[in-house]
Amino acid sequence: MSPLEHPSLLKPVMEAHHLGHISLSIMALHPDGNLVVAPDELISCDVLIVCQAHNETGIMPDLLAILPFIRPETLVMCDMSQGFARVLPPLARVDVLTFSAQKMGGFAGAGGLVLRGNGKTLPPPWLGGGQERGFRPGTESLLLIAACGEAAKYVKESRACHEVQALWRDNFERELAQVAPIKIVGKGAVRLPNTSAISFYKEDPDALRIACDLYGLSVGFGAACSGLAPEGSFALKRLSLTQAEEKTCVRFSFGPHTTEEEVQEALRRLKGKILSVKT
Repeated sequence: MSPLEHPSLLKPVMEAHHLGHISLSIMALHPDGNLVVAPDELISCDVLIVCQAHNETGIMPDLLAILPFIRPETLVMCDMSQGFARVLPPLARVDVLTFSAQKMGGFAGAGGLVLRGNGKTLPPPWLGGGQERGFRPGTESLLLIAACGEAAKYVKESRACHEVQALWRDNFERELAQVAPIKIVGKGAVRLPNTSAISFYKEDPDALRIACDLYGLSVGFGAACSGLAPEGSFALKRLSLTQAEEKTCVRFSFGPHTTEEEVQEALRRLKGKILSVKT
């Protein structure tokens, strides 16, 4: 499994390993954000879990560099929640794909599980009623599913909106680097076009949080589901960041309706009000 997985997947798999149900190997990361490809390790695995994109940094693991080293019978699982409405889905070799409605304009509580190839041989995860042809028993929330289906109609439009945002993100990072000491996390890897994780390692982390809130800048410190976690995440700790770089890592995310003017306004507030630099 890659270390870039969302905690909702990472923690259960690690717990299964600690309980002795599975043998788990966590792939290593280069400091630039790319996965370390270990052919001997990959060829021996029965299940490979690699997300489409990391939720904090936007880093997109290079599946093309990994897949040639796995066996045909290896089950490949990819969580594409972060990227589904922003970039094209992964290759057909991926057997299990998951996505979440709230990441594509729907409501939390619904999502999708796509099984193909080796994924079609999986047994039901639990037993119960006959819903979903017996594979996933339980009464479905029809309203949430309907909302997910409605949001899916706009996925292609959302992907088109996000294409231009890579240029905005690069300019955003470039302008900040001219006025403040920063570290762009995962800069050497392919990233989602709308996501930028920047460490303002010379700033006081608490003062940075307060200033962002005070001047109306909606940003993320760590994963959205971890709140104001005082420690760096599982992935950040494997990207060779210092403690100061971890604690001052801020995630900037652009939505499909974000405008270039809003990005420029965020820059003005950062440079003129939030960062302790002279511009």
